[in-house]
Amino acid sequence: MQRHFGSPMLVVTSGGPDFGRRIVLSGGQVVVGRDAPSDVRLYSSRISRTHAFLRCRNGAVYVQDAGSSSGTFVNRERVMSPRQLRQGDVVRLADVQLRFDGPSDVGEPTNRIPAGTVRGAPRYDINEQRANTINNVGRDQYLIQQRENFLSEIAATKTRARYLIAFGFLLFVVGFAMFASGVLKFISQVPSMDGFDPSGKLPTPFGGDIFGVPAGVLGWSMSAIGTILIIVGIVLHVVATSRRKRVDREFPNPGSTQFHW
Repeated sequence: MQRHFGSPMLVVTSGGPDFGRRIVLSGGQVVVGRDAPSDVRLYSSRISRTHAFLRCRNGAVYVQDAGSSSGTFVNRERVMSPRQLRQGDVVRLADVQLRFDGPSDVGEPTNRIPAGTVRGAPRYDINEQRANTINNVGRDQYLIQQRENFLSEIAATKTRARYLIAFGFLLFVVGFAMFASGVLKFISQVPSMDGFDPSGKLPTPFGGDIFGVPAGVLGWSMSAIGTILIIVGIVLHVVATSRRKRVDREFPNPGSTQFHW
């Protein structure tokens, strides 16, 4: 025998760490996003920090996009203004898909969850729940994988930055040496120029030609290119360091696999 229980809810139907989660709506407004200030956090890198609003008014539930970069969709139609949800509507936030269920018929009553909290997916291994701390193995593994992916990209960027800096420094040193050699040779010839032959070729501070280009000009160009490469490498390294700090902030090392909601 089935009985009528519960509040309207959104159930995550797409794959990933949020599969099966239920966002229960018991009134007021629920903010969905990726950052901690959101009432409901969805663990997808494509979800915006503040992605969408869910509002309950007069027994109806409305969804509204919060200016997200990936968009909010209902039944494949992009939401441009508050949209009322109907039983069975498919809501998509970036790459997370959810199904809207009104008060549903279930075999046993479930505990009502205040607006803004989420119920763990059945497939998670929940060993212990104490106050606001939950031991969630499935989500830990996802966060660890996300963290490792980001850290791999950051390490690759830092490696490229080091190569650019090293190669740029080498070009700068060689180019500067070529340019300085031409200048020093020119200075050494200055005392003997008091009786030079006007019909002869005047010495130049750029030295002899290399493939038709004065050595001094070639050296100066190499030094300039080397300087640019050094600057680019430093900028890449700074950006990578900044991304590392952001990863540490948004995907902290789980360690004990305990997260505070």
